[in-house]
Amino acid sequence: MSEKHKLQEKIFHCGETYFQSLLEDINKAKKSIDIEVYIFSKDNLGKKILKELIAATKRKKIRIRLLVDGAGTPFWGGKLIRKLEKYGIKTKVFNPLPWEIWQWRRSSSKMPFLLHIFYMILKINSRNHRKSIIIDDKIAYVGSLNIDQRHLSKKNGGQNWRDTAVRLKGCDLKNISVAFNKAWDHNIWQTKIDKLVNNINNKIRLNNTAKTRIMLYRNLLKTLGKAKNRVWITNAYFIPNNLFLKKIKKLARAGVDVRIIVPKKSDIPSMQWAASSLYEKLLNSGVKIYEYSPSMLHAKTIIIDDWVVLGSSNLNHRSLLHDLEIDIKIESEQAKEDVISQFKQDQANSETTELSSIPKRKVHKKIIGNIIVFLKYWV
Repeated sequence: MSEKHKLQEKIFHCGETYFQSLLEDINKAKKSIDIEVYIFSKDNLGKKILKELIAATKRKKIRIRLLVDGAGTPFWGGKLIRKLEKYGIKTKVFNPLPWEIWQWRRSSSKMPFLLHIFYMILKINSRNHRKSIIIDDKIAYVGSLNIDQRHLSKKNGGQNWRDTAVRLKGCDLKNISVAFNKAWDHNIWQTKIDKLVNNINNKIRLNNTAKTRIMLYRNLLKTLGKAKNRVWITNAYFIPNNLFLKKIKKLARAGVDVRIIVPKKSDIPSMQWAASSLYEKLLNSGVKIYEYSPSMLHAKTIIIDDWVVLGSSNLNHRSLLHDLEIDIKIESEQAKEDVISQFKQDQANSETTELSSIPKRKVHKKIIGNIIVFLKYWV
C-alpha cells in the first residue's frame, strides 16, 4: 500500500472534538509528545491537558516537551509549571519579552546572557505563532487552536470560537519535528536549514527562514493566479498586502468566485476595523465579503479551486514577515470536501457585507482601522 493511501486527514471545526481526540492520543502515547502553541492558558482546559501529560509520565517513560511563546503566554511559570518539571516534563519559552524576567531561565535561546537581552529587545516582534502537536512521531495536530478554553462551547466554559485543525497520520512528519527542534533550541547561528523544510511543494508548509517566507508567499500568489473557478478565504485577521489584494480583485473582475469570511466581532476589535477599511475597494471589484456572527471566527483556511490549505497563518504582515507559522496542504478528497462544506456553513451563518452598509460604520472605527492598515508591517 502506498504512503498516499495510508494518509489520514481528520478535520476538526470546533474545540470539543479537537481536544477530545487530542486527549485520547495523549493517553495512548508510548514514546514522545511535543507541544508547540502560541497560547497555553492555565484555565480548566489547560490544567486538564497538563494533568494528562503528568499521567502519561507516570504510565511509562515518555519524553514530553512543551514550548510556548513569550508574548502569547507571558505568565508561564509558577507552581504548576514547576510541578510539570518535577515529573520530567520539559518546558521552554520562545523569545520571552525582555521584562518577563522570570521566564529567562526557560528561554529556548542558547545565546550568552547580555547578547540574549539585546536579541530579545531587537526581535521583540518575532513570535512563534505555530499550533502543532506531535505524538510518537506518527500523529500530528495542526491548525488554529491554542490550548485555551475559549475554543470550547459556552456550556463547557468557553466562548465557542470557530476554528479549523487537522489530525495527520500516515504521512512523513519529519518537517514538523525539524521545525519544532529548531524553535526548541532557538539557535540563531544555525544557518543551514533542512531541505525538507524549505521545499514549498511539501504537504507541510513552514516559514522557518526569510527565504522560505518569500517562496511560500510567491507560491500562494502563483496558485491564486491559476484560479479558474473559486477563491474562498476564511481568516481571523485579514489585512493582506497590496499585491495580494490586487490579485484577488483582478480575479473577481475576471469572473472568479472570490469570497472572504471574517469575524463580525473580533477578540482584537481594531483588527476587524482594519479589515473593514478594505471592504469598499474589494466589493467594487466583485469580491464577496461575509462577517461571521455567531462567535469569534479564528479559523485560517484558503480554498483555491481544488487546492486547500489550513493552519496557523493569518493573511497579515505579522504572519508574512514576523511570526513562525505552520500550514497543511490537504490532499484527501474527503478532507477537502469537509473544509469546503464548513466554508458553506460558515457563510450561511454570516452576514453579507454590502456597499450601502459601509458609510454607516462609526467614524472612530474607520480612523483607527485606516491607521492600522497604514502600520500593517507591525500588526
